[in-house]
Amino acid sequence: MRISKDMHDEVGSSLTRITLLSEIAKNKIGDHEELNKIKSF
Repeated sequence: MRISKDMHDEVGSSLTRITLLSEIAKNKIGDHEELNKIKSF
C-alpha cells in the first residue's frame, strides 16, 4: 500500500511539474501548438 501511495505521489508531482514548465514556456515563447498538446493531457 505504501509503495503504491509513493508512486502515486511521484507521478502526481511529475505531472504538476510538466504542467508548470509548459505554462512557463508558453509565457516565454507565446502560444504554440505543441505546448497546448502537453497541457491538454
